[in-house]
Amino acid sequence: MADESYMEQIFMNLYRITDELQSRGRKYSYLIVREEGNLLLICRRALVSNHFEKIDQLGGVETQFVYHSHDAPGTHIDEVHSRFGSKLYYHQAEREEIREKTQCPGVEFGDEGLQLGSDFHALFFPGHTPGHTIFRWQSGGKHYWFTSHVVGRNGAKWDVGFNPAKAAPRLTPQFQNLAELPIDYAFPTQSKCGQEEFHRFSEYTRKTFAKTLREKFTPITPSKKK
Repeated sequence: MADESYMEQIFMNLYRITDELQSRGRKYSYLIVREEGNLLLICRRALVSNHFEKIDQLGGVETQFVYHSHDAPGTHIDEVHSRFGSKLYYHQAEREEIREKTQCPGVEFGDEGLQLGSDFHALFFPGHTPGHTIFRWQSGGKHYWFTSHVVGRNGAKWDVGFNPAKAAPRLTPQFQNLAELPIDYAFPTQSKCGQEEFHRFSEYTRKTFAKTLREKFTPITPSKKK
């Protein structure tokens, strides 16, 4: 039995491409439909080309993003560019590996992240790789975060893969500010069978998530020798 892929609308102007990988759970890519141009948040080896006709009907792809260089292997990024002419956006720290893996023209941003219009932000979130990025989109009064595989629930607690050592010496105050940003939904790039496909925040999980972020983002001061 071959791996399967399907595309569905999960919220207004938000579509999810799910790749069912046998015995390995699911991988997710997301298409955000916007008047200013549609955005494709693409994960590793996504079967996006299976859905080009439907994506065409929704207005194509203006811009494609990867969370980190590990999402670049395979032909999917070049196929999207060939079909829609969309450039690939990524953090400059991922340049070397990404340029080895795709011929798609690229646009780089730095630690300050990137803002497209008033509704979409790419946020530097080092941990898995030095230039790892997550995304934040605002629509209809709701705030949608696309968190790659570095944010997840572990029972009643949050696992957050933020590693300051990956950013050193480039740590900036912007990390502290992330914990204060509003959030209503978190969308991962993968889930194992039985895990939630995305998280809808309650007042409680919003508070515990912010607390976890603040703890992760607090710089560690070396203890003084006695």
